[in-house]
Amino acid sequence: MDKTIFKGHTPRRVGAILRRYHMNTWRTGGRTIYRAANLQRVGEKANFDYIVRWIHNPRERVAPYCPKEKRDLTADDYKKKNLPFVFDTELHSRCPNDGAELQVQNMTVMPNFRLSESDARDIATYLFSLSSPPSYESAAFMDDANLKEKGRLLIKQYGCAGCHEIKGFEEEQRIGKELTVEGATPIERLDFALQTKHAEEGVDPLKIHPDQKEEKSWYNHKGFFEHKITQPSIYDEGKEKDPKDRLRMPQPYMPPEWRNALTTFLLGSVGAEGSNVPSTLFYTPQDQRRQDIQNGWWVVKKYNCMGCHQVQVGQRSVVMDLPFYQTPEGKDLLPPRLTSEGARVDPAWLLKFLHDPSLSGEKTPAQAQQISALPSPSPQTAASPQPGAA
Repeated sequence: MDKTIFKGHTPRRVGAILRRYHMNTWRTGGRTIYRAANLQRVGEKANFDYIVRWIHNPRERVAPYCPKEKRDLTADDYKKKNLPFVFDTELHSRCPNDGAELQVQNMTVMPNFRLSESDARDIATYLFSLSSPPSYESAAFMDDANLKEKGRLLIKQYGCAGCHEIKGFEEEQRIGKELTVEGATPIERLDFALQTKHAEEGVDPLKIHPDQKEEKSWYNHKGFFEHKITQPSIYDEGKEKDPKDRLRMPQPYMPPEWRNALTTFLLGSVGAEGSNVPSTLFYTPQDQRRQDIQNGWWVVKKYNCMGCHQVQVGQRSVVMDLPFYQTPEGKDLLPPRLTSEGARVDPAWLLKFLHDPSLSGEKTPAQAQQISALPSPSPQTAASPQPGAA
């Protein structure tokens, strides 16, 4: 590793930056939330300049991606149309070749902390200091075109593009089955395969319930789901099948309490047809705002807002339990509580703040239309709060 990158970057300065932006509450910290990648050994697999750019602005792309052409555009694509190589989410979001809407930002949940380039380099330097210089074996096999094609087929076979963004697989369909009403599937259609006799007699090859004294039949929906979740390949055991025809569901990390929760969810996923309640008694709210509230909650969960903010009454954020914030000075630096935010601020101001916390005034036409559609603020909320209030 080039030791010159460490010049002028001290651990104390980096620690102050990490605490200021609560970055360690996601990656390390005393009470870690595993929502982001472990960065302990990022120096062994990534380029220093790339990490600097990523920390500085995680959404920044060096080239726009055209979903229609399925490739990144280059400056030559713009030059052929006598256009400058400029792309953004507003005036320059169309492909110069075919007019398709471009992907101009990385699709990541990591926020833009509006760091200076110097701060970004400090953090990258610190991360690279945590690992030793990597040493890799020869990767000459990467030049084998046959392996490339075999890898492409394996990606398609195992449905990797269902979770990951992979160039060339944008239109691949998911390989998993629909589970919306899985709990209503007739027992005869659940394929216990060669485990049918074991299930009927109560013989459990996985010993899912070791504290259970008597052998009980698990030939039911609950037994099928529990075993499928615990070891997805169990229903392939004893079968002579081509590898391409074997069950492809990966084996997830599933503690008993998670397995029980997921099994309960699947058992309850019966839909209107599979339930014992008439469809006329199902709660179907007509007020679109209720759907907006549900969608908003998913956004809160997706971006881990509760890692820094107290969103619900009685809920503690991650940073509230860190030693740094236990002192009187640290408590004054805690992010604001949002339990009563809706009653304290003007909705138009809050919408602008969520779009751009720096309140620089930049907003897309769609966001400007949203703001203009909001009702005029009441006298109590007419005064916009200071940025620190949110």
